[in-house]
Amino acid sequence: MMLKPGAFYHFRKSRVISRPGAVLVEQFGYEIGPEISESRALSVVQGGGDVYTPMKQDAKALAKKADPSGRPEYDGSHRARADQRRPSVDEEEIFFPHYHPGGDHDRWGHVFFGARGEDPDDPPIENIPAAGSS
Repeated sequence: MMLKPGAFYHFRKSRVISRPGAVLVEQFGYEIGPEISESRALSVVQGGGDVYTPMKQDAKALAKKADPSGRPEYDGSHRARADQRRPSVDEEEIFFPHYHPGGDHDRWGHVFFGARGEDPDDPPIENIPAAGSS
């Protein structure tokens, strides 16, 4: 899949790969889904869902639009906390850098961007502790 700067994409932690009517089979590591419009991306984030865009500035702009009353909170790449780990996934799972609209981690979805574990504003990933750990 070729990602386009300025475009937005559905983002899910897993993809269903089974055929309709078959036993449900999900595969992890394929979070970035089909392209969606910016207005649809905004609606997804405001509804608590997650989206992806390749560019940091587009992620920040969308996060500002999602909750114009507050500044978006940048959350760089970090390792998964215990409550964020998925079954059968490496405990060292690393997230994409992302924004939380208005800094609210519960009300809105995430606006992910860039590459997993990489961002120029972040320290090298081997130095990144799990989020919320000391």
